[in-house]
Amino acid sequence: MKYFVSKVTTYSVQGKTKRGALLQKVAQEFENVLLPSDLELKLLVKKFADLVAALNETSKGKPLKLDADLYKGWIIVKPASPYNDNFVFDMTVRRVKEGFMNRSQVSYTFYSLIEDQTVRDLMKQEKGGAV
Repeated sequence: MKYFVSKVTTYSVQGKTKRGALLQKVAQEFENVLLPSDLELKLLVKKFADLVAALNETSKGKPLKLDADLYKGWIIVKPASPYNDNFVFDMTVRRVKEGFMNRSQVSYTFYSLIEDQTVRDLMKQEKGGAV
């Protein structure tokens, strides 16, 4: 399965520290990147976990923690305190359904869906009304 890092959101409050700025800079490098397999996605999470651990050991400040739910498609770094919701960054990761489509595949997929009876019924539906 392939994965696409579709969005990286950084937060200015946490980006003011050197370690927050470093984590955000690294995370932003992965925005709009295609990861070719589960192995690379797991490696990305491990590398971020290692970086967070190293920063916690070598720098002052409240400890940070990495959380990831790869099934739901997110990776976050935030303060370890349960009372602090100021994220350093969050990263949205999406599974890529299929490989590349050529023009004929795009057209076929588009028009085959339009031909579906349910879609035709929806297209006939009046504005604001129900079928």
